[in-house]
Amino acid sequence: MPHPSSSVDHIYLGDDSTHLVNIGFTYNWFGNPIHEFRLSSNGQLNINSTDTDDNCCSAQPVGNYGGPRIAFVQEDLIPAQYGDALISTNMDPLSIKVTFHNVRFYEGSGGLVQASVELFPDGDIVFCYGSEGSTGDSNQFSSGVEDPMGGAYPMPFSPFDADTGITAAWPVEKCWKFLMPYYSLAPSISTKPSPSPSKDTTVTPSQSSVPTTSAAPSYSSWREVPYQSYMPHPSSSVERIYLGDDSTHLVNIGFTYNWFGNPIHEFRLSSNGQLNINSTDTDDNCCSAMPIGNYTGPRIAFVQEDLNPEWYGDVLISTNMDPLSIKVTFHNVRFYEGSGGLVQASVELFPDGDIVFCYGSEGSTGDSNQFSSGVEDPMGGAYPMPFSPFDAETGITDVWPVGKCWKFLMPYHSAPSATPTKTAKSAFPTKTPTKGPRTAVPTITPTKFPKTAFPTKNPTKGPKTAAPTTSSTPAPSIKKSFTITLINTGVNTNFDEAFANAKARWESIIIGDLEDYPYQGFDWFNGLLSSGYYGAVDDVVIGYEMVSIDGPGRILGSAGPLYYRPDTGSPITGIMRFDKDDFAIMGQTNAELIILHEMGHVLGLVGLLGYCSSDCSFGYNYPCPLAQQEYESIFPGSILKLENDGGGGTACSHWDENSFPQSSGSSELMTGFFEEGVRQPISRVSVAALDESFPDYTVDYRQADPIFEYPTDLDGNTNMSKILRPTKTFSLEGKIEHNFTPIML
Repeated sequence: MPHPSSSVDHIYLGDDSTHLVNIGFTYNWFGNPIHEFRLSSNGQLNINSTDTDDNCCSAQPVGNYGGPRIAFVQEDLIPAQYGDALISTNMDPLSIKVTFHNVRFYEGSGGLVQASVELFPDGDIVFCYGSEGSTGDSNQFSSGVEDPMGGAYPMPFSPFDADTGITAAWPVEKCWKFLMPYYSLAPSISTKPSPSPSKDTTVTPSQSSVPTTSAAPSYSSWREVPYQSYMPHPSSSVERIYLGDDSTHLVNIGFTYNWFGNPIHEFRLSSNGQLNINSTDTDDNCCSAMPIGNYTGPRIAFVQEDLNPEWYGDVLISTNMDPLSIKVTFHNVRFYEGSGGLVQASVELFPDGDIVFCYGSEGSTGDSNQFSSGVEDPMGGAYPMPFSPFDAETGITDVWPVGKCWKFLMPYHSAPSATPTKTAKSAFPTKTPTKGPRTAVPTITPTKFPKTAFPTKNPTKGPKTAAPTTSSTPAPSIKKSFTITLINTGVNTNFDEAFANAKARWESIIIGDLEDYPYQGFDWFNGLLSSGYYGAVDDVVIGYEMVSIDGPGRILGSAGPLYYRPDTGSPITGIMRFDKDDFAIMGQTNAELIILHEMGHVLGLVGLLGYCSSDCSFGYNYPCPLAQQEYESIFPGSILKLENDGGGGTACSHWDENSFPQSSGSSELMTGFFEEGVRQPISRVSVAALDESFPDYTVDYRQADPIFEYPTDLDGNTNMSKILRPTKTFSLEGKIEHNFTPIML
């Protein structure tokens, strides 16, 4: 119930309705200041005050609410029929509390709901439940928090289900506190010094400088800066990427970027000239310029129009180290309809959140090719580019801004960490970090169940930050690198170099440390190799040997993961055993391809272990979203499939050969067939499959090979020369045995 000294407001809430509540102070919502929320009759606080969704009519897992909110008794309730909805404000300590007192479930079954949720300025939230409430499955409800980026923090304590936040039993006379991960609230948008009028052009704010959920902010956050080239910096590392028409591409930033106080590590680049900050947002916003603020999601637009990089021009991603930044360049990209000039534009992101927009000497002309530029924040606030030739109210222009640059100064310089980390934030009930495979803050993820906020349960499934840390001095007690230990259990050393090359290649892709295991007292190779291994395991140990099996032809060998971790499914040990007589006559390149391919299997590809494992009982579509998204960025509108040919050992454990047509000039290393002269890259599809299969894997997408061939990179070098090509066509069907079952430790 309300505190005795509180001021109390009794509000009317009709069935399936919402009510706008003024908080009365600045509340820290994941680093963003908010001043109001919308209370739903069904027991939740919609943080976006324009969100009138009451989420009727049954409990949903936390993460499925469709927007940032706090659920304290989300079910189908009707306060107007019976009971009271109370809003109370307390001054010592300062807080606002929502109380449902004896509220009836819509269908009249179960008890009377007695529950409250209390918000404190620093962001902490207290959930309390009275002596009466719901009984029976028909009245199950859910409780938890959904952050601005879609991360989910379900209530993990009994009687709530720790994975979903749903309960069918009333939590009688219990309270829990959610500890806000970000204690970095910026009091106003103008936290940077105002630029000198004599040196910089500024725009005077026309309304409050604090963005709220009810009105788009105006800004003193833009300034015109001296022109610099829209092309990559000369000292940058540059990647040319493929973007099909009306498609998106997932970009790993490589450092922690401060997005309005929230740390992010990746974004999705649209072919139509925008950066979608939510990496699961595949909307390309085709096909015409829209006013900034109409994009339905947080993003950065630098030349948003209907473009087609696939038809003409280059899309470049470059990373600069001094100062640290990542830059997206559209170089001579054509408008879809072919009218207007060639687009020359860039957007550059810096760790503190600042963004620089630059435009080259050519570009669009005419109304048909107008485009928009600006920023949309996590709460829907709009910051259109205010400088001529852009319209200050919309950010739209139909005149190309020749040879100009502008900087957007990030309002909140308060991202809580400088680099990605593998420490999970403990939000219930202490602020002590708890070890886990996820980052300490909610990253932008395609899954709705990050499960990083609660100390009573180890963090579980969820894609991770994909970039290596940029810090040169990691904490001495935390080992950052991923290690594959190779043990030759035989006497043949002819192919040791090929095994070492494969080890180095996979270690460049999987980069984060895994849980180590001490001496266990048994053979990690389970008697399957000529000699055993009984020592400690640092990440992964792979035993291999070249031995005589059956002479040339027939059985080539056996390979795969052996022991795996019980909580994450990632491999601890694996074996690779090959017939030396077959390898002696197959040629060095083909031998290296097979070793690299089979080591990929030991590490879990494709679908052999982990969260994305499949026996194809329900078809051959790949079951997880990240690799599918990467595949669609290469082949828009297509479905990633597992191999359905080849029988045991090939079917269901490789990418479908038809998913990577030879017409592209490449197949993929983890298909089950190798074609003479066709490149076999490790694509972003396979990297994403590792990322989403094992929650303790941290991967570097930048190490993936390109699928499509470009003549040269910016330095004039071929960028495909290191990808292996088989010297003859062959498959591994029936030749590599996978006749042992992985063992959970």
